[in-house]
Amino acid sequence: MSTNSLERQAMVHKSLLFLVAQDIVKVALVIWHDPTKPSPPTSIINGKCILFLHNEINSLNNRFRPSLHILTDAVLVLDDDIFVAPDNLALLFRTWVLFHDSIVGFFPRWITTDHMYLARNEDSSHGGYHMMLTKVMLLHRSYLFEFSCGTGRIFHKFVDNLMNCEDIAMNFLVAGMRKGPSAFYVQPLRRIGDYGRSLPGSLFKRGSHGDDRSHCIQQFENVTGNFLPGQTKAAFGTRVGTGDIQVHLNSSYVGVFKHNSYCLATEETDGCDL
Repeated sequence: MSTNSLERQAMVHKSLLFLVAQDIVKVALVIWHDPTKPSPPTSIINGKCILFLHNEINSLNNRFRPSLHILTDAVLVLDDDIFVAPDNLALLFRTWVLFHDSIVGFFPRWITTDHMYLARNEDSSHGGYHMMLTKVMLLHRSYLFEFSCGTGRIFHKFVDNLMNCEDIAMNFLVAGMRKGPSAFYVQPLRRIGDYGRSLPGSLFKRGSHGDDRSHCIQQFENVTGNFLPGQTKAAFGTRVGTGDIQVHLNSSYVGVFKHNSYCLATEETDGCDL
């Protein structure tokens, strides 16, 4: 999880309590971006460690900081204003087991044929989706080291200059290493709570957000000599029995339905369960 201000700490606290209550979660690491403010102390809840990783500089590249405290191959990267229900987490992990060299997640995005970023939830006319957002993504921990200490360093300056695009950079890294699509979309079993519009500091609220991300795509294509290939496959899940979940694959991309709810901090509607 990644956060950058004390103003968002109440939401972070609720989200962490939920995460460490899940059997699938072994440890919770919070990337504390603001070097001028002290991070909360380490704590143990439900026998699981919650550790705040303080950073010397405020950089979105910190989101993919490798750590010896990461105990599993699967790493869940989660925004501090997103809530994912337990059955969605289980479905995400089971899909990742099948596609563990991909970035598996619930929030795909598209790139147009003229290399522009599409800032909306669905577009089925561009040869599949091209990338996965860091709102919710599951990826192998080896990618963290490669991004922070290996070939991914080529992206760091671009990310810092725009304070944006770390997710696009990771998608370029994974696509280059896989030599194929970086992302694999999972249709959630229920809506995902998105509190970003009701909290301060959300990057998408900046007027230049879409233009900045289009610029990143074009710059990353130039420095890597690669494009983000479209992914035309996806997964969905069904409940089996009292609690088991079975993963199914769509051999052809059929579009992404409206899968998140924009939540207020006090709202308790579909998906907004914190």
